[in-house]
Amino acid sequence: MPYLGKSPSQAVRRRYQYVVSAGATSVSGSDANGNTLLFSDGEYVDVYLNGVKLKADTDYNTSTANTIASLSALAASDEITVVVYDTFGVFSGTFSNDVTIGGNLKLGTGSSVSDIKDEDNMASNSATALSTQQSIKAYVDSTVAATNEVVEDTSPQLGGTLDTNGNLIQFGDSGSATDDRLQFGASQDLSIYHDGHSHILNNTGDLFIKSGADDRDIIFQSDDGSGGLETYFYVDGSGKRVIFEQNTRIADNFYAAFGSDADLRIFHDGSNSYIKQSSGATGNLIIEQDLTDADILFKGDDGGSTITALTLDMSAAGAATFNSSITADALNISQGTPLITLTDTSSSATTTITLDGVNTTIDSNGSDGDIIFKGNDGGSEITALTLDMSDAGAATFNAGASFSSSIDITGDILTANNNTDDTNKEAHFLARQYDSGTETEGFQILQYFANSSENRLDLGGASSAYNAVTSIGFHTASNNTTRTGSERLRITSAGKVIVGGTGATFGQLGVENAGDSQIDLFSNVGSGTIGKCEIFFSTDSSSDHVSIASIVAQQPSGDQASRKGEILFNVSDNGGPATAMTVMNNGNVHIANNLNIGGTGSANQLDDYEEGTFTPALSSTGATFAYTHQKGFYTKIGNAVTFSINFQLDGGGNSFSSNAVEITGLPFTSANVSGQLYRFYIYGRAVNVSGTGATGIAGVLNINSTTIGILESGDNTLGYQLLSNQLSSSSGQLFLQGTYRV
Repeated sequence: MPYLGKSPSQAVRRRYQYVVSAGATSVSGSDANGNTLLFSDGEYVDVYLNGVKLKADTDYNTSTANTIASLSALAASDEITVVVYDTFGVFSGTFSNDVTIGGNLKLGTGSSVSDIKDEDNMASNSATALSTQQSIKAYVDSTVAATNEVVEDTSPQLGGTLDTNGNLIQFGDSGSATDDRLQFGASQDLSIYHDGHSHILNNTGDLFIKSGADDRDIIFQSDDGSGGLETYFYVDGSGKRVIFEQNTRIADNFYAAFGSDADLRIFHDGSNSYIKQSSGATGNLIIEQDLTDADILFKGDDGGSTITALTLDMSAAGAATFNSSITADALNISQGTPLITLTDTSSSATTTITLDGVNTTIDSNGSDGDIIFKGNDGGSEITALTLDMSDAGAATFNAGASFSSSIDITGDILTANNNTDDTNKEAHFLARQYDSGTETEGFQILQYFANSSENRLDLGGASSAYNAVTSIGFHTASNNTTRTGSERLRITSAGKVIVGGTGATFGQLGVENAGDSQIDLFSNVGSGTIGKCEIFFSTDSSSDHVSIASIVAQQPSGDQASRKGEILFNVSDNGGPATAMTVMNNGNVHIANNLNIGGTGSANQLDDYEEGTFTPALSSTGATFAYTHQKGFYTKIGNAVTFSINFQLDGGGNSFSSNAVEITGLPFTSANVSGQLYRFYIYGRAVNVSGTGATGIAGVLNINSTTIGILESGDNTLGYQLLSNQLSSSSGQLFLQGTYRV
């Protein structure tokens, strides 16, 4: 007998929804979603009006095919929902004869079977056909036979990836290029084999050994001479280098080369050892010691004993110390006096360098013979310094004298234009200018002046006899081994004082730094007194120098011993500066009067900011409410209040009535401005909205009020008041947010 099933696999239901016009008494045909109403038996049809189930044969009938008729006259926008259940029968029994299936056969939830095939080669490869036992056996037998033929086939081919299933692929010892070898390439270019020794043989192109694993090595190991394995060298993938862990040896007359063109070579020719720069190399051969104050030593064997022949002492600016005397064709160094003798073998003229125990003397023994220092300037020989013996040793420099290190003066430098007692004195330190041929006097680095009342130092000028500097820079460094340093302060030609930079766009005083710039004002008053630092901004009034504004950094009152601080910004309105704004130690900012944003008029003034919480409540005559959630939050900016309210009603503490419900307890009273009314959307859960056409609820805030009324809302509704008995005491919720003016 037909019946309604309990799941989609046994029966089907369809839902039809109609929104009717005023006065309608029946529904049929296409519904609001375009579905056409169809049913075969009115017994399996349910009808709902606005969500309320109607009684069959009383509130409607299904006497007319595919039509719900005899409804009471409906109102505009009423919603009729029709649920139709399909019917079917289920076969249960035994087939006594053959069964022919016109479509596919489906067993359980698997794929449908469309045919039964008898193919020995399984050629059709069908996903919906069953194979006979005979065809399966024939296919398996032929596949096994083909597998056995791989051993006999001289050119077998893989149809896919070869899986060794955990076993070895083993080759015997290779006797020739045609047996027992693993080969790669179209012409067997790469071979791997064993013939008593192991080989990797490449016949074409380059042979690459690569490791593609990130930061991993290629390691070369061999026997360690004791039956174990030892790493001899490896390619360090993370360090981009080759590291040897055993000795290396290069045979006679073969060299270790360095440089793109083998510029530097180290080798032994069977007789001697060489460190040699090839004739085609570029640059100098440099032996450099980078370790601080570590020396360079030249050692050898003297009759079986190791000696240090030469020491270059880096802690003494590279001073050379020889183990014994040095003899050359034109140079004789001995331990007596003279210490060094330079002899011209053609004229027997000599120059000596002598040490008398205290002083060192360079002596040119020829009459009026000068001492000349020469060198090569870009390919041309120049005389850098001449000590003229015919002019009492006058020194002549070819150009300006430049010292590679400091000039060490043991005593003081004492200078003046005179040494007469009780007389004004001065001295000048000068420098040459770029256009020294025109400005021959140079410019003054510094001068000092002393009279009976002062000792004065002037930097950069102050003398009518010499040009002044155009800027003064002060440099420092982070340690005592850094050269040049960084410019910390500059006085420009415009009189600007710039701390930490060049100050191209600064005013009279600027601070510039690549990182943070700092000016430290230290109030050293002790822990018992409030520390205070103040920067004043002043101008000239009609009578005197007056302060018009200031910035004060100080400790708050009562916090003399703490590290708390506050900043006061003071301005003057035709009087002494008063505090207009305070940045307090907790980060808050207090403004004494209004804050203007975007303009100076009253419309641009922000006179208040406040945020906090409040406790809203539901109110209805004759009703009581029990809350699980009862929260309110607000933010007031100027005269605009933004709020958020959340209620949830639970439990038996609720007692509702048929009177209107409203929300009380707003944090501020709405503005008393005619026509300034507010409406808020309210989300309600488990709220029974029953007014004609009502689909939701809304809040109403009138002028000069802290209470929000609740109305039913919808299209073309009258806005009926919501009653407290329309709320739910089982997780009933109300959420609303909004903004109003005060």
